[in-house]
Amino acid sequence: MKRNISSRFHWIRKDMMAVSALLLLLSLALYIIPINTSTVITSDSFVPSQRTGWYSAGEIYLPVGDALKVSFSSDLPVTLGFVSAESWVNFNNGTGQLVFLSFKKGLYGEFSIMAYRSEYIFLIANWSNNETPVFDATITAVDAHGYLPYSLLSLAGGLALLAASIIYEPLKRRLRREIP
Repeated sequence: MKRNISSRFHWIRKDMMAVSALLLLLSLALYIIPINTSTVITSDSFVPSQRTGWYSAGEIYLPVGDALKVSFSSDLPVTLGFVSAESWVNFNNGTGQLVFLSFKKGLYGEFSIMAYRSEYIFLIANWSNNETPVFDATITAVDAHGYLPYSLLSLAGGLALLAASIIYEPLKRRLRREIP
């Protein structure tokens, strides 16, 4: 009887350690892989502000560690950039200067921003002519740790199996003693 029990459980510890190692590797991979999301906006997406010549495409919340990249092309020169919400509100009210976090000026270009702290930002544009330029801008958002919940779940499962494989040997010895 003892022979059957030990032969039946012989490979369990090795299998648990192998699955545990795979889950821990999966956890690391899910933590490292970023999620990229893209959207396209046009000049029609911008609404005029209280200041002449300035337009806003709306407020964006940017969490710590995330990044935004904008690529654009236009038929007329434009200034496109990110500003903090506080700077934009003060500029609109006439109580402050406009301070760009990142911007690009011209017929085409690319610029980006990475959040070192969570903040609300605005994507704004400026064109000086009376003509509205026709342009397309592709905004790509990069969430550095978008799979974090799945990474933590995989980490918990891997650590639980690792713990189970470590306490398996003493448990197996106890079972051998209890079965006649």
